[in-house]
Amino acid sequence: MDKFQALNKLSREVYQNAVDHGFYEAEQEMVNTAGRDISKHEILQHLVFGQRVALIHSELSEALEADRMNRFASLASFNSKRQVTPRTGVDPFKDKFETHIKDTVEDEIADALIRILDLCAANNIDIGTHVRLKMAYNAMRPKMHGKKY
Repeated sequence: MDKFQALNKLSREVYQNAVDHGFYEAEQEMVNTAGRDISKHEILQHLVFGQRVALIHSELSEALEADRMNRFASLASFNSKRQVTPRTGVDPFKDKFETHIKDTVEDEIADALIRILDLCAANNIDIGTHVRLKMAYNAMRPKMHGKKY
């Protein structure tokens, strides 16, 4: 499997995790309510697609805010072998994650990517192929793609 097709595999895993955690139950209930009326299904698909894009945007806004607040992940501290007593009743991984990673620029960028991959799997988008094609196209473009920034 090449690196681009690995994106598709990861996309499907992200989507399945979202399904397993109930993120598609409301959508399925709407489809069940709409019955066999195809036009309602198409409308629902567009509404859900728009909502998912808005959620991707919100994660990127959270990344911007984390940058403004100078909140960056500390992988060295997260990966440290130093034993730290976790908060009472809190899983040690969760405690370290919430202390050193959560709500940082890197965490919010990861959230945006996860939402993008979920969107791709939910809409049968072959993101691996599209990333490969776009990179090949961009490689042929002029410096800065002819733009100021």
